[in-house]
Amino acid sequence: MHEKKLWRDLAVTVIKVGYLNDLSYFLLGEAANGLGLRDAARNYYVRAIEAQKVDKTCSGDFNTCEGFDVPKLAAAGVGK
Repeated sequence: MHEKKLWRDLAVTVIKVGYLNDLSYFLLGEAANGLGLRDAARNYYVRAIEAQKVDKTCSGDFNTCEGFDVPKLAAAGVGK
């Protein structure tokens, strides 16, 4: 969905899954950004960074980050 820029579908799917980790927040940020919701996007990117600080992250022993460099991309998203 990210690759196809299906922003609404991406947001709904992430919310339904319910994981509260950096990847989820990052993807919600991407969806919000794609929908033109810049303030919401920035807030989700910040949440992704905060989740990393408390070990709610997709990286580690079992990397489930789907190929995204979440720390780098979330930081870049905050700067948008």
